[in-house]
Amino acid sequence: MTISGNRILFLTFADEAEANSYYLYHGVSYPGTVIKSFEVPASLLDYVIENSVPPRLARSYPAAALHVDRTVAPNQFGFRANWFPILENEIVPGSLRGAIIIH
Repeated sequence: MTISGNRILFLTFADEAEANSYYLYHGVSYPGTVIKSFEVPASLLDYVIENSVPPRLARSYPAAALHVDRTVAPNQFGFRANWFPILENEIVPGSLRGAIIIH
């Protein structure tokens, strides 16, 4: 899987139902959104947690992941383009379980 672009990529770890629910509810605001589900090692989540900041500190820490929507689900993050190679390398090959496309 290849991640491209220069916008923030939002991922929810370990809660596929929450990710689907969020985008089904908010999807009208994001036409063309695609939700993909795949596996990554638990160590990636640990690394992300250690290297993330709240959105209010995003400008002060431009390389950090952003932990977002903590009141909804604890493991939701926004990733800037510098994280894309890290994420791509950690995806377990063949683990894609499906996708929801929001029109």
